[in-house]
Amino acid sequence: MKNNKIRVAIYCRVAREDDEIIKMQEETLRKFAEEHDYDNVSIYSDNGFSGLNFNRPAFILNSVDIRQEKWYTKSKKGNKQDGKCTA
Repeated sequence: MKNNKIRVAIYCRVAREDDEIIKMQEETLRKFAEEHDYDNVSIYSDNGFSGLNFNRPAFILNSVDIRQEKWYTKSKKGNKQDGKCTA
């Protein structure tokens, strides 16, 4: 049986280290992916990093994966600041 689900990566970030908020972002985006029949492949999380700082470990890793064509698009769900909570 062929899997026709769309593969996605989840990226979460919070400026002040807060495990509860990161967990909530991950749960929200997992649910979003499930509701849209996306196949969640990886979660990238930067806990305690400002959005103004692009030297974030998970952000960099996700950028490398994008260049390796693991993901083809980026869409944003949620918060005001770009890059804070994306699916």
